[in-house]
Amino acid sequence: MRVIYIVSILLLIILAIPFVVIGGLLDKDKAFKSLIALDQLFAVIIFGAEDITISSLLYYYTIIKEKKWARYAMRFVDFLAFIIARQKKHCEKSFYNEQREFASYINKYNTKKGGKTL
Repeated sequence: MRVIYIVSILLLIILAIPFVVIGGLLDKDKAFKSLIALDQLFAVIIFGAEDITISSLLYYYTIIKEKKWARYAMRFVDFLAFIIARQKKHCEKSFYNEQREFASYINKYNTKKGGKTL
């Protein structure tokens, strides 16, 4: 299962490269929105979570669920965000920006599994 997550994230990065290049040449706002859409698409494919970015999910799985594979993936995404946008702690910031939507996802998931809601 971990391999699927890692391969999917690498595939997302490979698919994102043209958006970054095109965005640098053309309209940065459209390129950024396209990257977010691509990110959310992969979040649905990998985690089954709609309207949430992989960055937020990686922070959740690293901090809350304490998954080792997520820590490595989060570090990699944070590194890329720093290289591309000079943003530190990208995944953490993304998580807190999406916290309301994320709480809804967690509540849905935990309700299905008979766990606690946020």
